Amino acid sequence: MEVFVLMGNIDYEGSCLLGVYHTQADAENAAEEHGSGELGESAYDGYTIEHRVIGARAKTNYGQFDVED
Repeated sequence: MEVFVLMGNIDYEGSCLLGVYHTQADAENAAEEHGSGELGESAYDGYTIEHRVIGARAKTNYGQFDVED
């Protein structure tokens, strides 16, 4: 099963998991909703959407773990 993970990024502080969605379009819509807060301001400096596969084996890449596509 594939999922799309929405992350809210804060400069110099890292990122925060905001949600996991079935489709990229759903993740994009959620990012737009987060970005259209009060007075059009967002608590985050940017957003990223990461594609992940549930149940995929982990692999090591320079000390960071990621899933195989």
